[in-house]
Amino acid sequence: MLQGFSISNVEDKWSWDGDTSAVFSVAGFKALLEKDRGGNRAHSMKWEGWVPIKVNMVSWRAEFDRLPTRGALTKRRINIVDVSCPLCETGNEEVNHLLVGCGFSYGVWSFICKWCNLDPFFAYDVEDLMQLYRNVHGDTK
Repeated sequence: MLQGFSISNVEDKWSWDGDTSAVFSVAGFKALLEKDRGGNRAHSMKWEGWVPIKVNMVSWRAEFDRLPTRGALTKRRINIVDVSCPLCETGNEEVNHLLVGCGFSYGVWSFICKWCNLDPFFAYDVEDLMQLYRNVHGDTK
């Protein structure tokens, strides 16, 4: 089983074969992933430094439909008895429903608009939410 195996006194080390620099970087890893996919993946989300990182992460995951909603879990063959939205029970818990279609989420967005002195908005899907920063301007007071 160990035929051809030899032990040496050389210290073990990690090496990165992803690019010519042999030094690992997130940018290099991302470029490697994009190359394997055949190009850039179109996305609308803009990372904002003033937004808490967890909000940026949820936004990014929502745009690519990677939030663990009940619908997404059943697609991954996880046994979920009821896929309906636990907040309103009128639709299946999917990303679009959870963030823009649910009556409860509409109330949350309305509260956020009031709190931030923003004009109310209506989004049809997550893509609309990702574009919202371009069109919504708050009160300057």
